Amino acid sequence: NRDFATIAPVLAELLQRHPQLRLQIGGPLELPLSLLAYQARIRRIPFVAWQELPTFIAQVDINLAPLEVDNPFCQAKSEIKFSEAALLGVPTVSSPTEAFAYAIQDGQDGLLVAGPAQWSAALERLIAQPEAALALGEAARRKVYAAYLPAQAAQSLVATLETIRRNHAPAPSDPQQLLHWLAQRTTAHIQQGQSELEQLQRQAEQLRRTLAGWEAGEANPGAAFWRNSLQSSEARQQAVLREILARLQPPGAGSRP
Repeated sequence: NRDFATIAPVLAELLQRHPQLRLQIGGPLELPLSLLAYQARIRRIPFVAWQELPTFIAQVDINLAPLEVDNPFCQAKSEIKFSEAALLGVPTVSSPTEAFAYAIQDGQDGLLVAGPAQWSAALERLIAQPEAALALGEAARRKVYAAYLPAQAAQSLVATLETIRRNHAPAPSDPQQLLHWLAQRTTAHIQQGQSELEQLQRQAEQLRRTLAGWEAGEANPGAAFWRNSLQSSEARQQAVLREILARLQPPGAGSRP
């Protein structure tokens, strides 16, 4: 709404001066008060599937792309409105944000305008000279076919990635340093496994001593309950020990006779 508000007064003046003008708006835009008097000449298009969008773009003679130039969000927008319209030979009049200034060569394949006076002059020119609008649209079509189709975009992307790799990728690792790092990681993994194994062995020994104490005192109430619990815990500990030992064995060790 704020983007459109930047040109709403200009459009109201143009609609007043040129009875033949029609305005087509896509999406849930709120009409400013200055345009309410011309609602009969304003066509509203709801959101549509992207496959249907070209049908509606092809119905207009001039594509409008107003944006708040001092808004960082608008500066982050792409020039998609230009390329979509250009594929259909429709010229674009746009605010000079960075993306549109990159895409449009002002006066040759589109118009870049800033402020109400420039918007009014640019649109008056295209209204009075339909052939100029057609020429801008055809130039824009040639531009997007030369630079925006998938094959061309892929080449540009590959070149960009190659530049990033060349300028910012870290230097290839030295093979000796890589082997040293792998050896350190392997040693640390083995040491950790041995530490866990030693801890489990201590816990198992403690469990065995506890069980021996319970076995010597059969008359103690609850001894059977604790004995069963400790035996179950010892069984789980032994299963973990077997798993760790299996991991520490070198590959193929278990298959030898």
